[in-house]
Amino acid sequence: MSAPQQLLIFDAAHPRFATASRLSARHGCGYSAPAWTNAGIIAAERCGEDSHPPPHRLVRLSPSGAVDGSWPLPDCVDGFWTRTDASHTNVLVQADVGYGDDRCGSSRFSRVAALGEGGLRTIIDQPGEPTTITSGW
Repeated sequence: MSAPQQLLIFDAAHPRFATASRLSARHGCGYSAPAWTNAGIIAAERCGEDSHPPPHRLVRLSPSGAVDGSWPLPDCVDGFWTRTDASHTNVLVQADVGYGDDRCGSSRFSRVAALGEGGLRTIIDQPGEPTTITSGW
């Protein structure tokens, strides 16, 4: 990744970029698709030389920015979303897998998984072209 990647955390009463806390990713990496939970921030970690590399793992970040939990993601992720439940304890994750070319084989699917106390658990692998499964949860 060319530029340093970080998440910004704003004060709800005074949301200003200049005063936001910053959680920086490790060198060469960045975070995307963050979800705020009671246990910390859940985000996809992307690392590599490409300008927009695919995420390779899901991480939980402590308030200090330390990675205090991680779960591997499938290879060839081409789209990624997270959603928290109303209690902010469980996270629903959708990963669209496959690029539509021979790099990852010909099969494409959308995987929906739940992140909870027992870790990351696959709920369904939906074959075919990616579709937004997790909206409205």
